[in-house]
Amino acid sequence: AVDEHSVGTFQLTVVRARGLKIREELFGFDVPDVYFEVRLGDETFTTTVKHNNVTPEWNETHDWKLSDHDQVIQIQGWDRNESKEDSDVTIGKAHTTADSILLAGGHIELELLNDEGVGSGVF
Repeated sequence: AVDEHSVGTFQLTVVRARGLKIREELFGFDVPDVYFEVRLGDETFTTTVKHNNVTPEWNETHDWKLSDHDQVIQIQGWDRNESKEDSDVTIGKAHTTADSILLAGGHIELELLNDEGVGSGVF
């Protein structure tokens, strides 16, 4: 069956991140255990966790049903905390559209911004 609200399938590959920060903590430094969540519409794709890495590579692909080329793709990077008492820490966020990726030739790098709006790496 064809979804009449879909304009097609959009395949997105999370390739890598770079320039991520090592955080200074009370008892030393924390090299991030990085994973990303990519949200398009009501569907979220989560990458695997890359431990102790400021230049992680995934090459993980997910297929989406695209309802509109201007649909916003939200990206959020996280530092996984192994302790059950501590929640994961946001590394940074970015957003784009399927149309922006297609117009860029199918490849795009996005600057990640932390909660203060400061650059925290590239996705």
